[in-house]
Formats: sequence, C-alpha cells, structure tokens
Amino acid sequence: RWYFSTAAHNTVVVDGKEQQRGSGQTTLWCESEQVKAIQVSAPTLVGAHQYERTVVLVDINERDFYIVDIFRVVGGKRHDKFMHSHFGIAQPVNASLGQSAWSLAEIGYSGRDELQMRNFVPLVKPDQQPLLVDWHIEDRYGYLPKGVQVRLRYIDLTTDAQAFLCEGWVALGTNTVEEAWIPRLLIRREGTAPLASTFVAVLVPFEGSQAPIKNVRRLPLHAPDGRLYGDAHVALEMVHRDGTKDLIVAMDAQNPLEQLPDFRHLKTAEQRDWQIKVHRPLVVLRRSSDGRSTPLLQE
Repeated sequence: RWYFSTAAHNTVVVDGKEQQRGSGQTTLWCESEQVKAIQVSAPTLVGAHQYERTVVLVDINERDFYIVDIFRVVGGKRHDKFMHSHFGIAQPVNASLGQSAWSLAEIGYSGRDELQMRNFVPLVKPDQQPLLVDWHIEDRYGYLPKGVQVRLRYIDLTTDAQAFLCEGWVALGTNTVEEAWIPRLLIRREGTAPLASTFVAVLVPFEGSQAPIKNVRRLPLHAPDGRLYGDAHVALEMVHRDGTKDLIVAMDAQNPLEQLPDFRHLKTAEQRDWQIKVHRPLVVLRRSSDGRSTPLLQE
C-alpha cells in the first residue's frame, strides 16, 4: 500500500489525502536547443481549483544542467510536497536541524500506518534565503567510475513554508527481502481554505564539491501599471559559477482565484532588475558576463 500512496511519490499531498483516480492534460510542451519544458494540470485528482506542475530543464553547457520545478496548488488547508532522490545522505547546506524528531502522527498523519516514513526533523534556515539541501549519492550498485562523487543540490524558494528531513522505506527488488530507508524532504504550507501555494524549487546535479549554479534568487514582477504580481507568478535568477546569469519567468496562466493583477488579461510582466518585459507565460533568457542577453525560450 505504501508504494501506491500519494505521499510515497515526489508530488504534493493535499490535506493528507490520497489522490483520486482521474486524468489531466498537458497545457505546455516546448523545447529549444538548450531548454525543454512541460506543464501539466490535473485538479480533479485532489478536488482542488488548481493542481499544476511546470518543469523546465535548462542546459548550462554540454555537461551540466539544472531543473526548475514549479508546483501550483489551490485548495484545501495543508499542502505537503515530498522529495526524495536515491540511496545516500541528505545534508542541509544552510539550515540547522531541530533537536528532536517527530513521528508520523505528530507530523499530521495519525492512523496512516501504511505510510512508511519516520524521523521527521525540522529544518531552520536563515530568513530571506532559499533552503539548500545536498544529496550525497551512494553508488550502491557500482555504476560510477571509481572515485567519482555525485551530488544533487535541492534549492527551495517556496514562500512561507516549513521544511523537514525524514526517511522513507524502499524495497530493493521483487525477488529479495532486502530493504532500506532513504532520505526525503518535506516542504509544507498551511493556511485557510482555499490555500494557494506555489512550490518553487531548483534541482542541480553535479560531480565533486562545487555546483555549477552559484546562487539563485526570486525576483519581483510588475504589471504595466506598477502593481506587483502575486506569489504564483515566478521569476528566478540563476547565477552560474562563471558569472553567466539565466532569468526564468513563469506566469500563472490559470489564476483560478482571479487574483489581481491578472496576467491572462494584461499579457505583460516587467522584471525591473533585468529591465525587460515579457508577454508569454514562460520565458528563459541568458545574460553573459559581458551583459549580452539571449532568449533561450519564449512560449
């Protein structure tokens, strides 16, 4: 039952409930030489106004890349986003661990013994900074050349969220009784219904000790009349280790609560740090260290 549960997957659980049977639709599918993007929507799975995920894969060079993961949820009172990677150790980079671990019941899943998770430890990060967690991948099956160390950096930029590290159970095959517990990350938002959450994360795989992305920050977006767009509209600045910068703008084209300003009608957003205006829901730009900007994707 654990493997069939919503919480066992890298997705968002609404009010602690399982997803329902149903279907969704692909609302965006586009690619360029350096960017691949997809957006899918399936609000009926959780009985919500919005349940939409946008994933953007951006090449840094022929070797390195990163993934932007934006998950918009509107409905219910509690949204739990789970994330796990592979065998290994998950270690916070800029956060401290709480002094005690919470049980499954204490975290809000009382009576859900089929959920094979344990040891929920709160993470406390500095204010106004993204949460950084590194997965130190264990090469359990010997796929990598000797001495190669692979990591995955998870950068979370979700507004007003709690974070917990925990463990999830996995079986190591269908013809064995071997089992293991792997690290997981829980990002939680709570509020009054219908709660509107925009989970924003960047995933950066890399070898060695230095990630190819040096810094990530969220930037504000303005409407033509100067009003600020809400939290569901996302602008991210990615700073590469060589000084190159990327700007990813992902506007909320659904806006089920009809919050103002409304990009569906205005069709314009301004990012003042970069001194640009965008007119499409998804835009990716790259600026070299000498200040020249190149569009990588406009959809």
